[in-house]
Amino acid sequence: MKGINSNKEGCDPVSSNCVIWQGSDVECINLCKGDTVSTVVYKLATELCDLMDTFKITNFDLTCLNLAECTPKEFKELIQLLIDKICEDQGITNTTQSGCPDCEVNVCSSFYYTNPTGDVVSTMQLKEYVIAIGNKVCTIIGQITTINNTLANHSSRITTLENTPAPTLTLPQVPATCVLPVGNYDLDVLLEAVEVAFCNLQTSTGNPVQITKALQAACLSLGKSPQLNGTGNMAQIPGWYMTPSTLSESFSNLWKTVCDIRGAVQFMKNNCCSTGCESIDLQLVASLNSPTELVLSYNGSIPSNYVDDNIGSSIEITDVAGGGPQTLNGINIKTSYYDTAQQHTINLVGVNGATDVIVKLTYRFKDPSTGSTCQNIIQLLVLGTDTCPDLILVSGYTDISYSFTWNGTTPQAVTMELYDNAGAVLLQSNVLNILNSNPNGNFTNLTEGTNYKIRMVINGTPCDFEEFITNSYPCLIPSLNAPTIDYTNPEGNQDGGTVEGWIVAYDGVTH
Repeated sequence: MKGINSNKEGCDPVSSNCVIWQGSDVECINLCKGDTVSTVVYKLATELCDLMDTFKITNFDLTCLNLAECTPKEFKELIQLLIDKICEDQGITNTTQSGCPDCEVNVCSSFYYTNPTGDVVSTMQLKEYVIAIGNKVCTIIGQITTINNTLANHSSRITTLENTPAPTLTLPQVPATCVLPVGNYDLDVLLEAVEVAFCNLQTSTGNPVQITKALQAACLSLGKSPQLNGTGNMAQIPGWYMTPSTLSESFSNLWKTVCDIRGAVQFMKNNCCSTGCESIDLQLVASLNSPTELVLSYNGSIPSNYVDDNIGSSIEITDVAGGGPQTLNGINIKTSYYDTAQQHTINLVGVNGATDVIVKLTYRFKDPSTGSTCQNIIQLLVLGTDTCPDLILVSGYTDISYSFTWNGTTPQAVTMELYDNAGAVLLQSNVLNILNSNPNGNFTNLTEGTNYKIRMVINGTPCDFEEFITNSYPCLIPSLNAPTIDYTNPEGNQDGGTVEGWIVAYDGVTH
């Protein structure tokens, strides 16, 4: 046998029949040592052909596996298929693949859905889940594109706004006839004037709460009370408001009540009252301006038919320490003080006004028409200047604190009294136990911006009133200022600070 390439250059033209196998015997193919190479190659080729015929895929019947179009094309695939089937039959799980991608997995809550039976489904096949995620990503990409286009549009429009000059505010002019001289004024000027006028008005009239309280101060069932100067009840007076709800209605009722009282008093003066000495009701009020100056006020009622007696009235003054007496005679009380409403000032001589002073008044009046003379004595104790201390008052909005220096003996009990502005209505009182030289106390539940009077009563004798006013909550005059617009510092929770900054922050997260 001659080789097919025996004529090629560089090939040794030696026949394979001349070359022998020097290896060991191979019994499975009957190959012995010493056989020619031709014999060896032939036996190997024969065995190879038998193997190829044996492992040919078409020689195997796979119908029972029901593989349809997925039949293996190579022997390796067949072997793997058989291994998988054996593992499946034996219940052996492939821990590497876990059945995926053909497997069921838990999904994000955004992919939950309700099946036809009403159950919420929270798992999907991996392939279906991947497809659903892909669809969702496609939708999000489309939305992001829309958002980016919108942001670009907004950024352009905001830039235009930022570059636009700030608008100038021109206030209209409004005519004024009351709070300012007649004329036209800018709105802010007129508004400030109205605010000032309103605050002044409210200071004079009281705020709405105070006015309401004043309305409630009317006598209970006043409309059902009988008239003092006429027949019927008060509600039958023409123009009477049975249930006044405004200050004007209440004030109207007040005037009608005053007129009714005046008519009744006038009737009593003209018809019911005695004109004898018993009709004289002289009242004496005394106070000390200083340790050397006493002031007397004559009030009460002296009928017009009486005049000062020829010898006049007399006054005797002593102090509790035994000083005096100081005597004044020939005083014309009616003509000099009572009729003229003048105070009677007396310079003390030999009497110490720093201590309590006793004033004894003997008044004398006569009726010229009858020649009768009336005489009586009024005596009172006037607290000394060192007895009634100067009160130190500190007003709050709804309270008053008081303190003073006490020069008398301790312990001592005095009464502190709080009155209305007229000093006619006692609003509060309390007993103050003085245990040292610097006592203090307070009254609460007062009305802000209101006038009151306070005094001390020592052993039943009152000291002079001291006035105070509680603090008022101020009416602040508003001012109109042009707004300042800062587009670079928007309010609210903006991570980027500005729209451009927000876009940069967004892009840094999404890219």
